Amino acid sequence: MKKLKIILIGMMVLPGVTVANAELPNFRPYGGLDYMFIDTVNYGGEANLGAVRGKLGAELNPYLALEGSVGTGVVSDHDDRFNDKVKLTQIWGLYIRGILPLHDRIKVYGLFGITRTEFEGTPADSGQTGSYHTAGYSYGLGFEVFPLDNLAIVVEFASLIDELEISGSRDENELEISAVTLGAKYYF
Repeated sequence: MKKLKIILIGMMVLPGVTVANAELPNFRPYGGLDYMFIDTVNYGGEANLGAVRGKLGAELNPYLALEGSVGTGVVSDHDDRFNDKVKLTQIWGLYIRGILPLHDRIKVYGLFGITRTEFEGTPADSGQTGSYHTAGYSYGLGFEVFPLDNLAIVVEFASLIDELEISGSRDENELEISAVTLGAKYYF
């Protein structure tokens, strides 16, 4: 994990250094819609969730973008340790993306930012639904392919929250949330 973090930070810093010597091209705003395959590990139990997410952002230049997103869960699951029902009710994030254009129609990027999630959980032993929220630093890698000039197909892997200490009565107090995302973006 630490090697991945170092690589991602390097990917974000190097394009910024390159931009210092380049002309500033046009600002390119975009909007997108994603489906997220989310894997959560909470107190040692694992659940696989699904979410839809909308995002708005802008490429400030060919190497740097800012992005905000908001989404909601559409698929709930039972964790495999305690059989608790888990449902994602909200997810939002703010990210900076370091972009490496490989071709006119292909881009690779690293992202870094913050993510906040809200879950509903129904423990199997009590049946009472409770909600909790978490926030943490996020990082990931993505790939964009442009079948049309303004339309991009996006594949992304992100560690949304990693080893965040949360309060609880069970024996392992950590939460890890990661996602593989498939989506589309339209550049205005």
